[in-house]
Amino acid sequence: MLQNYIVENKKWTDSIDVAFLYYELFNKGVFDLNYIFDTLNPAYIVIMHVPSSKVEEWTNRTVQLKIKFKNILFFKNSMDSTTIHFPLIEND
Repeated sequence: MLQNYIVENKKWTDSIDVAFLYYELFNKGVFDLNYIFDTLNPAYIVIMHVPSSKVEEWTNRTVQLKIKFKNILFFKNSMDSTTIHFPLIEND
């Protein structure tokens, strides 16, 4: 999915602070994570839209993905949240 979008629309050039991504983009595990990281270079990734029947599976998969990229988030419960702090960037 993401690979097709990038091919059709050229390389992504915008800076990404938080990428909210559909869970199936990670079906190939670390391979997909590497592609996403190399292409989008996000500061954080939030895995989204995991069906309730796959929550436990994706809780475990997220632990494995965090070995490669520590700033990946998966909210197990509806309405879970976190605060992400970014360094203040001053304009020139």
